[in-house]
Amino acid sequence: TILRDFRDNWLKHQPTGVLDIAEYYDKAPKIVEKINALPDAKVIWEELYLTLVLPCVEMIKAGEMEKAYRLYKWSARDLMERYG
Repeated sequence: TILRDFRDNWLKHQPTGVLDIAEYYDKAPKIVEKINALPDAKVIWEELYLTLVLPCVEMIKAGEMEKAYRLYKWSARDLMERYG
């Protein structure tokens, strides 16, 4: 809920927000499919939850939207390089 609210009420109003959201919907399903096909998928998802999802949620709760956005962008690039 917090991440959806961030996307819908903050990110989409940023200069590249609409493009970021479109890129997410284009590329994320492919990344998810590739990760899910790996034998250590559960470990990868747990790591992403701990290193991306939880920190972003905490940053958003603290009003640190830019900081959460930077972590998201860095993570998205990293995931594309590894699984894209």
